[in-house]
Amino acid sequence: MQVLARACGHSHLNQFTPDDLTTWHRHIAYLTGIHYGGTTPL
Repeated sequence: MQVLARACGHSHLNQFTPDDLTTWHRHIAYLTGIHYGGTTPL
């Protein structure tokens, strides 16, 4: 888990914030306010 934290620019897991999260599920993004990282259909 420390490797994951360092890969995200943090030195400890407790430095993660909701801004570090993203989802590719549009419904989850809409319901939770987490950033959407997917694409929208044409």
